[in-house]
Amino acid sequence: MKLLFENWRKYEETCEVENLVEQIWRGDFVTEPLLLENEINLLEEGVAAFFQDAYSSVKSKVDQFQQWGQSRLESFIQTALEKLDSFLSITRQFAKTHNIKLLLKLLPKYATRAKQHVLKVLMMPKYLKIGAGILAVILQKAAKIGINALLDVISGGSASGAKIINFIEENIEKIKLFMEGLAAALDPAGVLDMLENLQMFKDAKELINDFKQDLAGMQSPVTMPSNQNQEN
Repeated sequence: MKLLFENWRKYEETCEVENLVEQIWRGDFVTEPLLLENEINLLEEGVAAFFQDAYSSVKSKVDQFQQWGQSRLESFIQTALEKLDSFLSITRQFAKTHNIKLLLKLLPKYATRAKQHVLKVLMMPKYLKIGAGILAVILQKAAKIGINALLDVISGGSASGAKIINFIEENIEKIKLFMEGLAAALDPAGVLDMLENLQMFKDAKELINDFKQDLAGMQSPVTMPSNQNQEN
C-alpha cells in the first residue's frame, strides 16, 4: 500500500510539472503584445532587460520553486529542456530538408551541445531552483515571441511546404531574436546577469560566487561556437 501511494504521488507530481511547462509554453501567462523592434532593443541592453517581462509574467510560478523538492525541480528542468530541444530539432530538420540556409545559420549544429556545460552546473542540487527558474523564463519568452505557434506549423500543419517556407521567411526575425536570447540566457555571463538583476530568489546572490567557481571548474569551454564555424 505504501508503494502504491508513493507511485501515485510521483504520478501527480509529474502531471503537475508537465501541466505547468505546457501552460507556460503555450502562452497562458503572456499579457503583453509582441513589439519586435522593442524586443530587439531590450536584447541589446542585456539579458536581464530582455527577459524582465517574461520573469514578471511567471514570477508567481517561479516563486513556487522555493518549496519544490529535488525530484520535482529535476522533472521541470527535464520537461522544459525537451520543449526547447523539440523546437531546435524539428526546425533544423525542416530547414535541412528544404535547404533554408538562413534558418540553418540560426540553428548551428553544436550550439545547444556547447550550452550543456552551463546546464550541467544548473542541474547540481544546490542550483536546481535557479535552473528551473531560468528555463521557465525562457519558455515564457518563447511563448511571447510565438515560437510555439511556429513549431505547430512546421511539425503538424496541413499547409504545403511552400506555404510553411513562406511562413518561416515572414517570421525569421522572430526566430533570430529567440535564438540570440536563448544563447545569451545560457551563457555564463547571461546566467549571472539574470541572477544579479532579476532577483528570482532571495538567496540567489549567495550562490553567485559558488556558481562562478563551479563554472570555472568545468574543463570544456562554455561559450557558443560561432555560426560561421558550424557545419550545416
